[in-house]
Amino acid sequence: MTKHKLIDAEEVAKVYTPRLAGELDEIVVAVALDGDGCLRSEVEVGRNTGKGYGIEAATVLRAMIKAGAEAFVLVMNNPAGKPLLSPDTQHLAEKLDAAGEAVGILLVDVVVIGATDSGWISLRAEGIVGATE
Repeated sequence: MTKHKLIDAEEVAKVYTPRLAGELDEIVVAVALDGDGCLRSEVEVGRNTGKGYGIEAATVLRAMIKAGAEAFVLVMNNPAGKPLLSPDTQHLAEKLDAAGEAVGILLVDVVVIGATDSGWISLRAEGIVGATE
């Protein structure tokens, strides 16, 4: 796996858009980062095939602890079109931000990737979540 520095939403989108933009299911990937903000590993923590994915903050944090993450990024796609911030996504992101801070694994960003060629959004850029450098 190529070592990528993933503390910038544009770089996250560059790495994950080719993989997630064409997916038919909504997929949520937790990306474990090392102390330099480089990719350590990734874990698919949710997949919505029409019945919901029911992701809990504890599930994501357990995966990041197991991966030895010092920080993490959550990446998800919206296969239906434009990258949108749903109330459920915002709620999960806020819970992860607080829980990650409590255990010392900071949430750097949540990046939502739209369907093919529809762009992406960063919840950090929106001021909703994210570690400060």
